[in-house]
Amino acid sequence: MGFFDRIFNRPSPSLPFPVEAKIRSYLQAKCIPIRNGYKWRYEEINCSHPGLNGTSFLEIWTEPLSAFQYVTMQQRMSVSSNNVNDTAAGTGAWKLWLLGLDENYLEIDETIDLNGTTPVLTRKRWIRINRAIVTDSGNPEGLLGTISIIPETQTGRVQGRILPGDNVLEKSHYTVPDNHVAVVMVLSGELVTKAQTLNVSAEVKLCASNGQHFELTGTTTAPTSYSPFTRLASLTANRFSPSRGGDVVQLVCPRSDFHVCAKMAENPVAGVPYLGRYLMWVVDLSR
Repeated sequence: MGFFDRIFNRPSPSLPFPVEAKIRSYLQAKCIPIRNGYKWRYEEINCSHPGLNGTSFLEIWTEPLSAFQYVTMQQRMSVSSNNVNDTAAGTGAWKLWLLGLDENYLEIDETIDLNGTTPVLTRKRWIRINRAIVTDSGNPEGLLGTISIIPETQTGRVQGRILPGDNVLEKSHYTVPDNHVAVVMVLSGELVTKAQTLNVSAEVKLCASNGQHFELTGTTTAPTSYSPFTRLASLTANRFSPSRGGDVVQLVCPRSDFHVCAKMAENPVAGVPYLGRYLMWVVDLSR
């Protein structure tokens, strides 16, 4: 199943049981009528970090040392590449599809024609950028440079970068739209190292950026971070993969910011890149 199939809204008379059970519990706690036939979509979020520092939890996105900063007011986004060939007339990426939220936390999207190193302003104004995908290019590999998504007003708050060859924004930060819930089902990752004799492991957790919107035991009062599980990794060739599988089944409430954090858990070594993903259902409660 491709990305465009996964993100497409589709009606479902019944969701997978762990998802439906989590949603029913949430609706009962909020005294919201339960019905059948929710509209939902399945999303896979890829994320990466260029090098964990070995001792503390870091937010998983492409910036190595800085914490992600959300914008505090809706505004247009400036989009550019550092490669002149990422343009409609070039051999690199041609178009970028942005998906996110407006100031009312309603879903919006926009397709941008890239213009190389010259910034292009979006027509729409955004409070959140959830996804960004290169949709057309002049070569099979897609993006040749690094795309930066910069707010027009709060220019110091980078909303994401897409690295050469990735073609997808690899940040773990996601904001749940209004009148929706997100149910995270699977969270996995791996450490990438060239030192095959290195014996280390990783610890991964979900974190609530705004500190109150994980749904725990029927309330919206929660700590700023919540670790539904810990995954240790064992050495396999040049990579560390989760040693066990399983579902998270963590419900995140409407208008909630959340992300993934990771650190080295055993024999910590600085500078080891992390690659991860999580799978979730985003369910529309308003229909």
